Order: sequence, then structure tokens, then C-alpha cells
Amino acid sequence: MNLAILYPHPVSWSLANVVGALFLFVAISAAVFVGRRSRPYCVTGWLWYVGTLVPVIGIVQVGSQSLADRYSYVPGLD
Repeated sequence: MNLAILYPHPVSWSLANVVGALFLFVAISAAVFVGRRSRPYCVTGWLWYVGTLVPVIGIVQVGSQSLADRYSYVPGLD
């Protein structure tokens, strides 16, 4: 599973990974925003998903870890 107790902060980020992730995030957000009138549930779902990913991807840090596997079950709920 490649889970760890502590993930050290990465030394550097690949520019291609950062640009790709930003592009994907903006593209999905734009698609959800454009389709909000016909499918308002997509807005709720997307905001829920993004909100629950915040502690998993390290935007909000608790302690010295860069990522937190213990929160990863919440975004995976179906």
C-alpha cells in the first residue's frame, strides 16, 4: 500500500506535475461551474471532495508530515 508513518516534505516539485495538477483542477472546476444549473449536485460533490482532500494533500498540516494518510478514507467515500 506504500503507506508511511511520516512523509518528509519533498525537496522540489516537478514543474510538469504542478502545471498538470493545476490544469486538471481548473478544468474540473470549470466544468462543474458551467454545468451548475443542469447538475447542481455536481457542485456539492466537487466542493465536498476538494474540501476533504485539504488535510490529505498537505495544504493544512498537522505536525511535521507533508501528507496525512489517516484522512484519506474520507475523500474515497462513495
